[in-house]
Amino acid sequence: MKSAEYESISSPKIEGIQTWHTFGLWVRAAVAGFGSLVIGIVLLQSHASSSAVAVAMVVGGASLALLACRRAAAALSRTNNGASAVVSSRSAAQESALALR
Repeated sequence: MKSAEYESISSPKIEGIQTWHTFGLWVRAAVAGFGSLVIGIVLLQSHASSSAVAVAMVVGGASLALLACRRAAAALSRTNNGASAVVSSRSAAQESALALR
């Protein structure tokens, strides 16, 4: 028999929140990767620093951005209905607001 604590930890609501949290963290990592990529390209264009540093920033930023985008998409697909869950919750909230009028 499962304990009540175990059931509350593994509830679908908490798993959904954790999935959205994971998605958000990967999106932030992707933004950081894209930022590093852009800064590296600017450094290559301006010749302000050594080429090795600029190339490392471009390669590292592109790698991080690509990895993070893939992981964010995988986290989003783990939700029950993907992005449609957000749309359906909005429409349900709108329907309940209309019912109150």
